[in-house]
Formats: sequence, C-alpha cells, structure tokens
Amino acid sequence: MHYRRLGKSDLKVSVVGFGCWPIVGGFNWGEQAEKDSLAALRKAYELGVNFFDTAEGYGNGYSEQLIAKGLSAHLDNVIIASKVSKNNLAPSEMRKACEKSLRHLNREYIDLYQIHWPNPDIRLEDSLECMKELRDEGKIRFAGVSNFGLESLFKSFSSDVAPVSNQVAYNLLFRAPEWEILPFCRDHDISILPYCPIMQGLLSGKYNSPEAVPEDRARTRHFSSARTQAQPDQKS
Repeated sequence: MHYRRLGKSDLKVSVVGFGCWPIVGGFNWGEQAEKDSLAALRKAYELGVNFFDTAEGYGNGYSEQLIAKGLSAHLDNVIIASKVSKNNLAPSEMRKACEKSLRHLNREYIDLYQIHWPNPDIRLEDSLECMKELRDEGKIRFAGVSNFGLESLFKSFSSDVAPVSNQVAYNLLFRAPEWEILPFCRDHDISILPYCPIMQGLLSGKYNSPEAVPEDRARTRHFSSARTQAQPDQKS
C-alpha cells in the first residue's frame, strides 16, 4: 500500500481509502449483514488501508458505530474522516453533531472533519469558525469540505481553518471537477478525495452498460449536485 500526505496536514493516508456508506446497507445499497461489514473493515485494515471515510448521515450514525466496533483494536492506528450534515452547519448544531460522532466512534478526536455539503442558508464563515474552535479544543485535527464549488472553496481557503481536502464525485466517466476545482485545489495544496471512483461498479466490470446500473434517487442527486458544484459558483 502507498501513502500520501493529505493536503497541508501531517496525515499520511493510504491511496486507497474505505468509503463507509455502503456498509450500513439500507435503501441505497440493499441488505447488508453487520458481520460482513465488520469483516470488510478488518480486511481493509489488514491490507494496509488506514483511511476510513464516514459521515453522521450514513445510517444516522450507524456507519460511525460500525467503524468503532470493527476496528476497536486499531482505532489509534487509523485515520478517520467524518462529515457534518448540511442541516447541522450552524455552530450550535455543529458542536452537538461533532460530539455525537465522537461518541459513535468511541474516540476523543476526529482526524478529518468535513462539511458534507454547502448550505447557502447558513453563513460559511460561522461554520468555519466553529470548526476552528473544535480544532483548538482538540476535538478535530483538521478540517475538510465535500462537494464544494470554486466560490465556496475560495471562502473556506481564506479562513483561519483552511480545508486540507475537498471530497467530490470524480472518475473516468465523470470529470467535471477538472474544469476548475482540480486546478484550484492543486494550486492551494488541497487534496481531492474522489467518491464513486469506479462509478458505482460500472468501471470495474460489475455492469455491462450504464443502463444496467440500478437507478435510485440518491445516486441521481449526488451526481447532479456534484455537476452543479463543478460549475462556476453561481449555484454553489
């Protein structure tokens, strides 16, 4: 396994990360036995994966709980990224969300705490100030963002808690981030964390054609939203 520094942080993460949304099963992923989810987490760690990405919104915290259970013997050796939901970006709500995630993860800090989606109804500056406070209190180590377009990226980069990463939908078939997001991140040493890197299995040979990929509203929402975020920031 190869490892790289995440943005301007001192975090050395495996180049292959473990996305922890599917392990909760549910409407989007189908039934998932907990024992299989735990086995997958442990096998990934055995193979050298040290970066596990989750969110409070994945199974309403269940994904975070599975990480704590599956990697209980290795929690000090892994890098855990979680995300605060769009509706919890007001400082008072973000603080409660962070505390809840820490309890789920059975940890004293989150290595990378990310804003899951921008929320135009809540001042980004206020959210970032709260993240700075959480960092100064030792509850998070570094801040990150997800699904941020150019304008939001610029605002966050100019803050006192500049993000070390931006997580976006990006793969060989969906290359919208290359227009403006990747150049900005490259120029400012912000790492890209691509999600859906194999396009829901289409690029790995799981499906023979795009039409064979199961349709669901969640997938459509994520890719349409990510496409908007990759455009200039009038909709960001």
